[in-house]
Amino acid sequence: MRTYWEAHLDLLGSTPAFDLQNTEWPIFGSVYDGPPAHVVAGEVSDSLIGEGCRLEGGRVVRSVLGRGVRIGKGAEVVESVIMDYAEIGAGVKLHEVIVDRFNVIPAGTEVGVGFGSDDVRLFRDPSGLIVLERGETR
Repeated sequence: MRTYWEAHLDLLGSTPAFDLQNTEWPIFGSVYDGPPAHVVAGEVSDSLIGEGCRLEGGRVVRSVLGRGVRIGKGAEVVESVIMDYAEIGAGVKLHEVIVDRFNVIPAGTEVGVGFGSDDVRLFRDPSGLIVLERGETR
């Protein structure tokens, strides 16, 4: 799990370890037939934001968001990987977390380093990284 998370964070920074903009080794993704990302409000820094994401407020720092992710007002996502179509509720705090696809994280939830959670769907690997298992497919 830790290696997966680290590989995603290697995509970030001004000179990433794995540069998706490298013209010597082009990356060709699949066509996404949907809307572009939409930042209504909030702060985004050093992050990759997938197509169809909607940020309604809050803060996203050094994170990778997959397609169709929704971030609610006052949410804080730091050094996390959020997979496709996850919904992060208002006021949620995620630090060093992998959130699998189709998850719905209820408003006010706090998960990650320094935060506790009694969620039975939570897995903490020996390094302290937390993984939230896949949510229900819609």
